[in-house]
Amino acid sequence: MRKILLILTIVALSVTKSSAQIVSINTNAMMDAMQAYSFGFELVLNKRSSLAVDGLWGNKIMGKNWKMLAFQPEWRLYFGGRPLFHHYVGAVGILTKYDIEAYSKRYHGHAMGAGMSYGYVWPVTRRLLIDFHTSLGFVARDERNYMLRTPYSDYVRIDKSDEAGVYPTDEIPTNSRATMLCPIKIGVSVSYILK
Repeated sequence: MRKILLILTIVALSVTKSSAQIVSINTNAMMDAMQAYSFGFELVLNKRSSLAVDGLWGNKIMGKNWKMLAFQPEWRLYFGGRPLFHHYVGAVGILTKYDIEAYSKRYHGHAMGAGMSYGYVWPVTRRLLIDFHTSLGFVARDERNYMLRTPYSDYVRIDKSDEAGVYPTDEIPTNSRATMLCPIKIGVSVSYILK
């Protein structure tokens, strides 16, 4: 995951050679307030569209034992006559890995999905922007979930020879898969135009 984010950042920054290229960096203030720290950039592709890439990491989200690492690419089409200005719609994706403890249960797995986004960019100054955005899409998750404080011996598999084998916690097989309609990216981002 880190290698993909690093490669995309290097590619995006190397494309900024052209004098007309606009690049902004951002952070999602709403996610940062929940202790899920975010960083991203937006690269203008032409007069009406851009490519935004955001990364998100949290180790104690909202002070709870929730861990998450997410990567969110997004293509945006602006209606304000120029990029990074007023209303836009887009196509957004997500790739995430998570480990959450809630309601005496642990959820450990990964998810990926895609959907549509809508947002509004409000220019505060010539270089400082505030981006209000939301999205909705389909997300497929693949996880292991189990009750906390349950003996590992409760997670038993039967081999062909009828011998029982016990999985350590990290080797409990995937026991929950689902696809659901849900928000993919939501928040209020603060952006700064670099070039």
